[in-house]
Amino acid sequence: MTQSNAVGRTGNSIGARRRGIRAATERLEQRMLLANTPVMDWSSYLGGSSGDVGSSIAIDGDGNAWVAGWTASTDFASDGFDTSYNGGTYDAFVAKINADGTLAWSSYLGGSGRDGATAIAIDGHGNAYVTGWTASTDLASGGFDTSYNGGSYDDFVAKINADGTLAWVSYLGGSGDDQNPKIAVDSQGNAWVTGTTDSTNLAIGGFDTTYNGGGYDGFVAKINADGTLAWSSYLGGNGDDRCLGIAIDASGNAWVTGGTWSAGWTSGGFDTTFHGSLAEGFVAKINANDTLAWSSYLYLGANGTDWGNAIALDGDGNAWVLGAYGSLAKINANGTLAWSNSNGEDIGTFNCIGIAIDDSGNAWVTGADAVPNTPPTSTCRTPLWPGSTPPGLGRGSLTWEGRIVSKAIPATQRITGKGLPLTATAVSG
Repeated sequence: MTQSNAVGRTGNSIGARRRGIRAATERLEQRMLLANTPVMDWSSYLGGSSGDVGSSIAIDGDGNAWVAGWTASTDFASDGFDTSYNGGTYDAFVAKINADGTLAWSSYLGGSGRDGATAIAIDGHGNAYVTGWTASTDLASGGFDTSYNGGSYDDFVAKINADGTLAWVSYLGGSGDDQNPKIAVDSQGNAWVTGTTDSTNLAIGGFDTTYNGGGYDGFVAKINADGTLAWSSYLGGNGDDRCLGIAIDASGNAWVTGGTWSAGWTSGGFDTTFHGSLAEGFVAKINANDTLAWSSYLYLGANGTDWGNAIALDGDGNAWVLGAYGSLAKINANGTLAWSNSNGEDIGTFNCIGIAIDDSGNAWVTGADAVPNTPPTSTCRTPLWPGSTPPGLGRGSLTWEGRIVSKAIPATQRITGKGLPLTATAVSG
């Protein structure tokens, strides 16, 4: 045997061993990934004979799930406080599902026009607060505002008692169009609502009662535990501004996120510079005493087009903001930016709509994915900041990513499907 042949065979042997080690490592990583990936306990339909859309879910202290949305089904409701379809193209609905997966009841919530519930939250006593949009002039009863205010839509807020009875329902809006409200409840049972409006007469007694201009302003409203309106306020600048998510920390402060096309309106936050002519994210903190603590731009898209679509708080009071196109940012409880990450995908491939934080501080993200065959990745995309990464800016890591794909829906139709396919992602960080 020549020396060159011996060396060649030795090299081949070493290469084979390396390939074997690499393959074994990959199999081990795959087993570890599967071991850490949650398993679905059950899944169920919820609806009637026509179109039904579930838009929001919340869990009470007993582990029961409350679901809200809108429906065109006249045979949807069962054993709820309103089992008769009220008319219009859609009625809003609320359903309670027991912790064991059985249906407790489902109910319509609406009037003679179009109604849809967009968000639901549960207080410490198991009562549900629901918000949404309505074109019904006969929806409200017993709330702080029972007169329809005008425009194509008013927002509404309703309280449903823990026993499933309706406490009250109220309009929330002005003479223009009021849209896409979200809701959170603090430890005192006060409901905080945020949304988008072009009504110049919506705000009452808040930190900003003057409409700021542009196509829309964001707004925030606080409703006392007894169902009276504490105040309502605008939030934005002289361009288009939309509030899209809200969360309440343990001290009763509200954290709001959304999108803005307005330059020069933020103050006191970690970033007061508007970075482009397209949509940009923002975060604002509102003190428990109803004053504005600070507001900040939040750069979420390297191409200049992304905004905060949802927000959640972890056990340490840090805020996690989810961008509409899959970007993610973590903001420390003291209001400084911990890190932000790009999604690494083109605009339109994601429509991220929800985020929640578990007891271990991991973020769980869901939304629609227009690229169903894209493989999961092992890192949380790219550190993101306009120009360069600030010193010491960290990043989260992607634990796992899974998809729920409906085989009955062609791939060419998945872009416009309501939440199909769903992408669930866990991020630690």
